[in-house]
Amino acid sequence: DAMATGDGPDEDDDEVVTSGGNNEDIMKAVMSLKSGLYKKIDGVQATITKISKEIQECTGRIAQAEQRISDAEDNVSGLLSR
Repeated sequence: DAMATGDGPDEDDDEVVTSGGNNEDIMKAVMSLKSGLYKKIDGVQATITKISKEIQECTGRIAQAEQRISDAEDNVSGLLSR
């Protein structure tokens, strides 16, 4: 009889319990990696936000410079036409 000799499904059940412990360890490792990844993503997101703000500031300065150049060109044109 397979049940009497220990070669039956009961041994598989023991392996499942052991595997369950391994699965728990794996899940802990995955959660740890996930937590670390979220921290890194937060840092990257903060850097992206900072760079975006700096680009917007530069865009504003460029627009002001373009306006000053245009005004200067208009003044030169006015002086040359006299």
